[in-house]
Amino acid sequence: MGTDSSFSRRYRSFARRWLPLLLRLPGSPAWKRQAFFRRAERRTGVSLEEIHKLCQMRLEYLTPVTEPLVLISQISRSGGTLLSQLFDMHPQCHAHPPELKIGYPHKWTWPPLDLNDTPDGWFRTLFEPTVLKHVRRGGYEKHGTGADDDLPTHPFLFLPSLQKAIFDHCIASQPVRSPRDILNSYMTSYFNAWLDNQNLYAGPKKFITAFVPRMSRNPDNLQKFFAAYPDGRLIAIVREPKSWYVSASPDATGALRPRHPRKAIAVWLSSTRAIIQAKETYGPRVRILSFEALLGDTAATMRGLAEWLEIEYTPHMTRPTFNGLPILANSSFKVRSHGVIGEPLHRHRELSDEDGRYIDQVTAEVLWATKRVMS
Repeated sequence: MGTDSSFSRRYRSFARRWLPLLLRLPGSPAWKRQAFFRRAERRTGVSLEEIHKLCQMRLEYLTPVTEPLVLISQISRSGGTLLSQLFDMHPQCHAHPPELKIGYPHKWTWPPLDLNDTPDGWFRTLFEPTVLKHVRRGGYEKHGTGADDDLPTHPFLFLPSLQKAIFDHCIASQPVRSPRDILNSYMTSYFNAWLDNQNLYAGPKKFITAFVPRMSRNPDNLQKFFAAYPDGRLIAIVREPKSWYVSASPDATGALRPRHPRKAIAVWLSSTRAIIQAKETYGPRVRILSFEALLGDTAATMRGLAEWLEIEYTPHMTRPTFNGLPILANSSFKVRSHGVIGEPLHRHRELSDEDGRYIDQVTAEVLWATKRVMS
């Protein structure tokens, strides 16, 4: 245990102090690189020359990630994380694993990309600091508030400094004429700096898939998204409001299970009306899904999505995974088993009769309108 702990400390020291310097070495004289390697290896016990060669190979054999984005977005606790995990490992999709957090200044705000800015400024705007958290924790984990503390962490080998080097390389290799050029460089840098990405080389790819909650609530976000990705798609999931209210997280309501549902249901109404407006504005580029159908008949729902996206349907699309590994649901309730779970379909039973009647009354019109435009 002591040896493993010692190595872990040395590697963290290397990652924080030496890797950023390491990636600046390609243009340096050979003698300077060798001196750097020897000094760093004496202090960390890590072979920097091998890691340097690994980074150089990745830069030399980049896989461009320039496909259109399929954005999954709606209110929290509505199945967005699950849907993003069902796209994982699809041979025609680059599936972004955590929530997409390129938004600025908040994750739910489409990032402003000024063409007069610098590459460093673009990268600072788009960079997702959650990768640093995963590196510090030794892997990827995303579990809801109902998760146990001892749940496993999934391997996630990601080098943020390599990502910056790849981004700079992509930006320098072609003219930047639009925000899409910047986003293409960023997506290429993200998926290639993810060193154990099991799906990087499968293909050919047709889409990037990613989930971010709440972004679809603001029409300005969607206007900017479709301006950057005119070939992009939006998937929005609508959950039955009584079931959603029981599962509603602090992120959505400001307080877990408030005393009266008025505040929470106002958020549900706002989100659902924005989804209806998006469908009416962007037509066939928007797909509205039922949360209940996604959980109750996952295969049929994913077949429909595959047909809409014109990608192959595979049985893997019914099993949530991270980088090919089974992953537990992101739930505000205790979860013990992998796969798509049906318990959320019955959350409404925990409501009082009074709250249930109130929610039915104030959401009936919007629910009817949703069913009218639902694909």
